[in-house]
Amino acid sequence: MAGGERRIQHLMEEVTNPDVGTVVVYGISGLGKTWTARQAYGRAMASCLFDVFLWISLSATCTTVRARQKILESLSIAVEDYGDEERITEKIHSFLSGRRFLLVLDDAWFTEDRMLATLGVPTPRHNASKVVVTTRTRRALTVMEPDVVIEQSSLSIKESWDLFCQISGRSIVNSLERMVVEASHGMPLLIVLMAGALKDSLSDSANEELTVKVSSALQDDLAAARFAYSMLPDDEVKHCLVYCLLFPGDMAVRDDELIQYWLMDGMIAEGFLSAAATDKAKKILQLLLHRRLLYREDDDHVRMHDTVREDLMNTGRQGGHHGYSYSCAAYSEGPTSIWFAVERYSRISLMNCIIERLPQIPQCFFLSTLILRGIRCLKVLPNSFFDNMQILRFLDISFTAIRNLPYSVSKLVDLHCLLLKGCQHLEELQHIGSLQKLEVLDASGCSALRTIAPGSFTVKNMLRVLDLSRTSIEFFPSCSRFPELRCLFLGGCRRLNFQESVLHIGDLPKLMELDVSGTALSEFPYGITKTGHLQNLKLCTESNAVDWMVMQWLQPGLTWDEHTGVYASVKTGVEDNRTYLCVRNTSFFQSLDKDSPLWDNCFLRFHFRVCPSEEANRDGEFGFQNENFVFRETYFGTKYCSRPPNACRFLEIHHVRPWGIGGVLNHADVVFLNDVKLVKQLSDFGLQSLGAMRECWIQRCDQMETIFTAELEDASQVLSLEKLWISNLEKLSFLFAGVERETNFTSLKHIHIDCCPNLVGLFCSTLRFQNLETLQIRFCDELESVYDHSVHGEEAFPRLHTLRLWELPELKSVCGGILPCIKYVKVKECPKLKALPVGVNDMTPIAIIRGERQWWNNLTWEDERIKSHLLFRRWGRF
Repeated sequence: MAGGERRIQHLMEEVTNPDVGTVVVYGISGLGKTWTARQAYGRAMASCLFDVFLWISLSATCTTVRARQKILESLSIAVEDYGDEERITEKIHSFLSGRRFLLVLDDAWFTEDRMLATLGVPTPRHNASKVVVTTRTRRALTVMEPDVVIEQSSLSIKESWDLFCQISGRSIVNSLERMVVEASHGMPLLIVLMAGALKDSLSDSANEELTVKVSSALQDDLAAARFAYSMLPDDEVKHCLVYCLLFPGDMAVRDDELIQYWLMDGMIAEGFLSAAATDKAKKILQLLLHRRLLYREDDDHVRMHDTVREDLMNTGRQGGHHGYSYSCAAYSEGPTSIWFAVERYSRISLMNCIIERLPQIPQCFFLSTLILRGIRCLKVLPNSFFDNMQILRFLDISFTAIRNLPYSVSKLVDLHCLLLKGCQHLEELQHIGSLQKLEVLDASGCSALRTIAPGSFTVKNMLRVLDLSRTSIEFFPSCSRFPELRCLFLGGCRRLNFQESVLHIGDLPKLMELDVSGTALSEFPYGITKTGHLQNLKLCTESNAVDWMVMQWLQPGLTWDEHTGVYASVKTGVEDNRTYLCVRNTSFFQSLDKDSPLWDNCFLRFHFRVCPSEEANRDGEFGFQNENFVFRETYFGTKYCSRPPNACRFLEIHHVRPWGIGGVLNHADVVFLNDVKLVKQLSDFGLQSLGAMRECWIQRCDQMETIFTAELEDASQVLSLEKLWISNLEKLSFLFAGVERETNFTSLKHIHIDCCPNLVGLFCSTLRFQNLETLQIRFCDELESVYDHSVHGEEAFPRLHTLRLWELPELKSVCGGILPCIKYVKVKECPKLKALPVGVNDMTPIAIIRGERQWWNNLTWEDERIKSHLLFRRWGRF
């Protein structure tokens, strides 16, 4: 926000002032109080000024009980009875006492005296803590007992201009924009709403009709919000915005959760399971953020500003939202007012309301959506509660304390979506047999749920999503009753008996996603891919239960459950038609024989990644993006040598013991080893298994002492290795060791060595590299020579054209003789290197030498004519 820095600095000064405990930021709506507090809060977190950070969003209708509950949830303190207010207050006070905390109470409307004590918050000055309160009411100035009051002022004209330009994305303003800024009186919210509403409509000149609308919208914040709403492109976008009223005003909503509600409740025309619908919902969310009708509370949560919310609520009370036939009632209006006026509502939300009872038979004849989510004190739904809700389509009773569903649920014959998530006291799923139109049934996290009443799934021809994960069910009905089922989630159902349950995946012809992780399923379901629709699969089975010779096809989306110690995730690249497979350890491959049919059916092009889950984030630079990530320019020298043509099979291994991977190595073109365990040499893998390898990248393998040993004498002709890249091998002393017979490594073209502080010897005198083109060595403190001086470059490196040597303080020689094809030599900080293996003949090309001037002047030459064949350039970029 332009011009906001001075406000942030002012608040930060008070937050860091040891004589201040409570700060109240006061001002009318739209002055940027929340934004200022949020910025200061972020800076305090970044500076680690406190032990505990709490941001509590409130609203005009947020009760003290709800505020206490929000603090409790933010502290992750569990309680058995949310109705025991005294116990909750004690827990909050006990947790915060003795800790330095920063508590922000945003948009507080409290009226009770000694409010902090009522909430259970210790006096902040006693332990160098701070409480920051933003409020619009003068009453809060008294009940919060502040040490400092910061009265938020409006923006200056320059700050207003800067803010408008920042939001609109324009640096050149026209007469209409000028009118907006001048008439805003420095009110940040009004400027933000108007700039957001106009940013996609502004041109060098505005038409008369738009000018009139803008002029009317500048009356106040509510008018600006109404104008911003009217400027949305279509009814579907407006509908999605109005839907946000169903969430409490003091609650930020996760992006993915809001999108799921839109999809499940029919806000998006394309249908809730289609990729097109999801993409459209994401674009609508981005548009609402772009227009500033929603704003981000953090990276993955959004909120609606109170002013926008108030205007939309007022519009709904006056007869709807531009053609929509429903209005929304949030719990903030109070349960009594809602049930007295239910006839005019088609959607009602009591989300997170603090109530224990509901009316017996509410007259909700036109109700299509009812959200009772988060009413943690609600233990019973009256038996006749749903009698007058025959057209109800969406019902959310998640995170309540109900023990069973009332009989009247069976009358909801038009119900499409039933959400019972987290109802931990629900013991039996009953009275749903008649819900023939049900498309979504989510009872995940109902830990006490053991029984599904007989006949519940008899006729469920439209059911598409069934989630019973983390329940205690013991029996599952026949899958043949779900011809339209797309998603089946049974993860964590540890009591489920698969032998008695009729779970035949082949009976689900349209299944796209299956989760049976954390269950007793022990046999891999080999028929899972018969339908061709499966996109995501989570299993709980050890890899030794998989017979790879039986498996003819590995379905993209296949995932092994992480709890078994074996994890695998399979994807298929859209652009490169490559199979991407991520696993946590190499045991996944131990029974994958080199002759498995999967190599021809699925793995003609592959990228396998082995990495423990706890290391995945640490090594984000090696993440699954595309095959290029191993070859990024951030590594030195990659631009100097090309990747082998047609390389299409990649294997990378991070932080594990790489045993049992012979079958994979027989097929891998490119192998990348990062911090692998218990490997002393590349030969440990068996050189005969490395015949397909064309590139090998090795880094941070601390136990590796050499790369190749005497086995190379017999296997050099088998190897296809063209590029060898070595970096940060602490114990590496020799690159090649024990090769006694003369051996020609004909395939190798590029060698790069970096940061091997104990490397003493590079090549044995018996080794020859007829096709080596590039040799680069850096930061090897003990290296004295590349070859012994008795080995001539004409024999050892007949085709070497590029030589780069950097910070090799002990290096004295490269080789004897000359390098007949050398074209480029770069040398930096190699003070003991006094001669270069370059010579003079008619066939020798002019070589370019780059290095320090002093080093160049100190070189010795057998024939001074050599200099005429060299072009020296002072060392620049390596």
